[in-house]
Amino acid sequence: MYVTRKELIETKAKLLKEMNGYILRMGDVDAWFTWAIVGIPESATEEDYKMLVSDDAEWVNICGLFGRLVTDTK
Repeated sequence: MYVTRKELIETKAKLLKEMNGYILRMGDVDAWFTWAIVGIPESATEEDYKMLVSDDAEWVNICGLFGRLVTDTK
């Protein structure tokens, strides 16, 4: 199965939106603040998501941040 770059970006953007929603639903103000400053801007647009996931290094950093925030608050 071949996945185009466009499809990959769309899939990663969808995952990033889901990660963002998870962080918001956690209700942890410190985690949310870190996420908003280092991860996803508070009022991120569709273009923001696509830009963030288009850069492979940025994608890896955001996924790592998500994992740390979720793990640190349990």
